[in-house]
Amino acid sequence: MAALGKYVQRDGEGHIIGVRDIPLRDALLMMKVGSQLERAAAGAEPLGAVDSEFVLAAADAFAAAFQEVNGIEDQQERAAAFQERCLEAVGRLLAESDGEGV
Repeated sequence: MAALGKYVQRDGEGHIIGVRDIPLRDALLMMKVGSQLERAAAGAEPLGAVDSEFVLAAADAFAAAFQEVNGIEDQQERAAAFQERCLEAVGRLLAESDGEGV
């Protein structure tokens, strides 16, 4: 939560109003830790290190998502569309890997 907290934007009352850009490496690390916590909570075996093939596939998916939304003129709309596409892509990658090598 501390690592994620530095990317969260809050208003004067402390309510979350957005998320700053998260570097790919940090995003992947957060996904890995989240997956490990989820698996531990479910009583499953812990995962190993982040697989380089997964990282490359995620980077390719993020690049494709950027190309899809790059033509959107409104910055907030473009950022929201990019975030949505990246989350969908990572969801697909995680489903395809079934948690192995992530």
